[in-house]
Amino acid sequence: MYSRLPQRSAITRFLHEREYHCEYSLDVVVPKRIGGGQESECFANALDASRTQNLQLCSGWLVQPMQRGGFQFIAHWWNYAAHLGHYQAAEESGKRR
Repeated sequence: MYSRLPQRSAITRFLHEREYHCEYSLDVVVPKRIGGGQESECFANALDASRTQNLQLCSGWLVQPMQRGGFQFIAHWWNYAAHLGHYQAAEESGKRR
């Protein structure tokens, strides 16, 4: 069914399939970087921040276009601060290995 859809719909297909397995609805976020974490250690950074700063631990995906076309989906962890009303990432750098 999906093989006939154009390449640009990879994100749409991914999100559609996600809905079958998730309790919560989709929310697009732009995490604010607060620093203090280690690059490429998003789970450990988010877990530490959830314990030390009383933040909720969240998971999701970063979706990035690839140079040769298509998209890559990278599992990512961050935090949510209900009292501030926005998401916070514990990583210092936006660079990926």
